[in-house]
Amino acid sequence: MVGGLLAPNVPWQALVSLRGDLVRGGGVLISDRWVLTSGRNLMGNFSNATEKELPRVYVGITELRHANHSAEVPVEQVIMHPRFQNSSEWENDLALIKLGEKVSLGQNVMPICLPLKEYVEKGREGHVAGFGMGAYFEYSKHLKYLMLAVADHTQCHDYYNSSAHLLRNVPVLNENMFCTEVTRFSENTCWGDAGAAFAVQDPQDGAWYLAGILSFDKSCSVETYSVFMKLSSYLPWIYHVLGNY
Repeated sequence: MVGGLLAPNVPWQALVSLRGDLVRGGGVLISDRWVLTSGRNLMGNFSNATEKELPRVYVGITELRHANHSAEVPVEQVIMHPRFQNSSEWENDLALIKLGEKVSLGQNVMPICLPLKEYVEKGREGHVAGFGMGAYFEYSKHLKYLMLAVADHTQCHDYYNSSAHLLRNVPVLNENMFCTEVTRFSENTCWGDAGAAFAVQDPQDGAWYLAGILSFDKSCSVETYSVFMKLSSYLPWIYHVLGNY
């Protein structure tokens, strides 16, 4: 994450690690047994990776040094979205991680609510947190967060489909995705933030709801937009998995 503020506590935040903690990404606790993340996180976040790998999952931490055995939760199963990378590398970029045991819930560990309505609309701000890389391309030692605003979908689509991006590995936007804009201080998500929640606090009930999962985290200081999977498009699949596995 380029810029951002230190996060005192994000109870739904999970850290997802692969390859001996060399590759890291975010995840979101959606129940006491399930973590939702980016499918690409579980492919090692490399475009030519073809084998899934059981990740390490850590919950309840705000400092990277606390990603140790005491914060680790065993993983039982990984379920990729059945149409992951169906027609493009960034399509349906979601995976569910079933934990080997229920996590103990409390102030520092608590699932986020799944949405009951659509929260993705232009200009709406959401909370995005992660341990991703900063301006010097090193993982952050402390969990950080940004408040990012939903961008105009057409402008984001045209931006990534412009001739300047023809030879670059960028998303091809569809109706199941949405974008957020870089802040006025040039802050944005970066490598290692994928899988993070776009969390929105409902003004009526005060609860936090999961509106999206960060997919394209390569914006850093280079691109204008981060790209998320729109959660409302995937609720049937999520509920199906939670009810049948």
